[in-house]
Parts: sequence; C-alpha cells; structure tokens
Amino acid sequence: MTRLVNISGHIVPAEQALVSAYDHGFLYGDGVYETLRTYEGIPFLLDRHLARLHRSAERIWIRWEELPVDPAEELRKALLAAANTESLIRIILTRGVGPFGYDPHGCGKPTLLVYVQPFEAPPASLYEKGGRAILVSVRRNPTIALDPYIKSSNLLNNILGAMEAHEKGADEGIMLNLAGNVAEGSMTNVFIVRGQRVATPPLSAGILDGLTREFVLGICRDNGIAADEVDLRPEELAAADEAFITSTTREIAPIVQIDRRPIGAGRPGPVTGRLRALFHTAVQATKAVHEGR
Repeated sequence: MTRLVNISGHIVPAEQALVSAYDHGFLYGDGVYETLRTYEGIPFLLDRHLARLHRSAERIWIRWEELPVDPAEELRKALLAAANTESLIRIILTRGVGPFGYDPHGCGKPTLLVYVQPFEAPPASLYEKGGRAILVSVRRNPTIALDPYIKSSNLLNNILGAMEAHEKGADEGIMLNLAGNVAEGSMTNVFIVRGQRVATPPLSAGILDGLTREFVLGICRDNGIAADEVDLRPEELAAADEAFITSTTREIAPIVQIDRRPIGAGRPGPVTGRLRALFHTAVQATKAVHEGR
C-alpha cells in the first residue's frame, strides 16, 4: 500500500511531498489536472488523459514545451516505484512558483505533480443496490465564466455541490446549468435511460467532456444501443426508467433514487447492467491493444 508523489521528476513518499507556498497552483488554483486509474497495472485511457491535460494547459496559457519533465515518463516511473496492485493516479500541472498577483510572467517553470496511491474501488453495494442523488442548489459554472473544456484545479463549484449532497445523505449531487437544464454531477457525468434509449446532456450544456462519458457513448455506438446527447430537464430525470453516473473511479454506477424518489423500479436496471458488462469487456480489449495482442 504505497502512496508516492513525483514532483517534477523527484519521487518522494506522500508524507514528504512538499510544494512551495508561492506556487500559483496553491495560491490561486492556477492549474489543471487529470485523474485516472489502472486496470491490471495499466493506466486506462492514458493517451486521452494526457491529450486533455495538454489542451487544458494551452487554454490557460501554460506552455507545454516549458514543462521541466515529460508527464508520461514521470507517471511511468511513479507507478513502477509504487508497485501497487492497482493505482489511482492524479496529474496536476500548475503555473509554477511566482510572486503575489495574477500576472503569469513572474512565474518560473510549471510544476508537475504525479500522485500515485492504491486504488480503492467503490463499495459493491453501489452497483448491487444503486446509489442516491439529489439536485443541488449550486449551479454549474456558466461557460461564459469558465470554459468547461479546462479541467481546472479550482474545484470550489464542484466541492460545494458535493458537500450539499453529502450533508443530505446522497452519493452524488447533480448540478443544473443557468438555463435550468441538467448539467453534470459534482464528480460525474449523468445519463438516463428511456425504454432502450440512453440520453446524456450535450457538451453545450456546459459540462466537462468526461472521458468515461465518451467511452460509454462509444460502447453504445459499437453495440447498437441508441444514445442521444440532448438537453435534459430535471423532470426528465424523475420520469426516467433508469439513471446512472459515470466517472474514472465509479465507472458506470446506477442511480436508483433522485431527491428521495425512486427512479423506475427503484433498483439497477437492465440497460445499465448491460452497459456495465460491455464496459468491462471493452476495458479488457483496450488492455490487449496496449499489450500489442
């Protein structure tokens, strides 16, 4: 059970990991990040995560070519050093160390941190019985204020939504956008099932383009499951036959209750179950491609 942090090429135990108090990631949340996990020791969708990290960095004017080290190589080194059976990984890229103020020109090279720790799967009950969600009062940041294509380290909007959900005994808080349409969960993307048809909010709703969301939509296309990216009203959640959320750590997790009201039969549904099975098959296929088989 090893927790390590690779700080711009220097691997240290988590308890010894230190970053300057003048790092703009700490001072202002001025940075971007990715979270991923391994399956049988192999980082899942690593290329897509690194591409999104690169894109996020460019959108806040952190120059990729100025990174002190290569993120993929430092991730590989940290995984080897940790030697966990399965790992949870977080990559953070910050503006770097600089003086007070928002002007980025006073900062030095960007800071790259790769966190590696043992992966702890969600409880089996989440998948066997389903989870509970609520519509929280916190609205998703509007796109005109913060580009959702930036996976920003400033997560206060999401944190407030998650806190409200947890205080009310829910597993996830679902945020609406300013138009009153469903956006996303505090840590997840949201899907519903109507009949045999899957639906999820479009990127234009102001949501993060979740990589698990994208992977699930690809599974639907490959297996003849109708899937729509459409605006959803809160009442459509309540009227759905099934609902589920997606994320790196939770994969596809059924939601059987929203605002204390049952969704469909109040238990995980057959379409969600099929997608979960197809997801795990697709993960194995992705692993085989990685290994060159």
